[in-house]
Amino acid sequence: MNPRAIELLCDRALDGLDPAEHAELAQLIAYDDVSYELAATAIDLSHGLHVREPLPEHLAQRIEMQALQMRAPARPVTPIKQKQKRSVFPWLAAAACFAIAVAALIWSGRPRPTALAPLPPAPEIELPKPTLAQQRKELLAAGAKPKTWTATTDSAALKASGDVVWDNDKQRGFMRFRGLAKNNPRESQYQLWIFDGARDDRYPVDGGVFDIDKETGDVIIAIDPKIRVREPTLFAVTVEKPGGVVVSNRERIVVTAKLSG
Repeated sequence: MNPRAIELLCDRALDGLDPAEHAELAQLIAYDDVSYELAATAIDLSHGLHVREPLPEHLAQRIEMQALQMRAPARPVTPIKQKQKRSVFPWLAAAACFAIAVAALIWSGRPRPTALAPLPPAPEIELPKPTLAQQRKELLAAGAKPKTWTATTDSAALKASGDVVWDNDKQRGFMRFRGLAKNNPRESQYQLWIFDGARDDRYPVDGGVFDIDKETGDVIIAIDPKIRVREPTLFAVTVEKPGGVVVSNRERIVVTAKLSG
């Protein structure tokens, strides 16, 4: 760079330039070099730094050598200029290098930032499963219609009442009983049969076996069809041996519920 341009840049960083000097600098450089202002700022900032270690001797010598190499050649002062120029560039360059070196030393003594450990994944909260009563209400809310049980003269059905709710599209349903006699699972169990208009009535669909452990209050049982029901027409509950049977002799039918359509 032109020595005169360097001199003007140093003056601008320290004292500022008058209009004539600004015009002269614009003629000497094709772009606005602000590195000298940045160097001066670094020096100002370095005044507030507290160095815990002296500058290494070899680094100080290197800074001094670089400053001497960058010294601009002396040139006579133009008589028309009243402001006395100072030989500031070598000092400014050396001081800027010193400030940067001091900052590096201080930074090297600080602990390096470490990456934050990733947060553990949020624990999965398992929501409680809806009760059978709640599931039955959901089925009713979706449009399923309850069908009332009709009790037979079987001794287990003397006080029986309740209904059955079935959604054929979802193949899902629930039975509700009140007053159906308790059973001893070691002796007998109740079994649901679903008569299907698309199948032979001799072989209704097995809807699952269940027990009644109380006679008062509502007892809700989920229906468990073993095969798909296509056209349900009638639900019937029988008393069978423990574990149920494949084909019922229908000797003990306790309740039935007819479906329309």
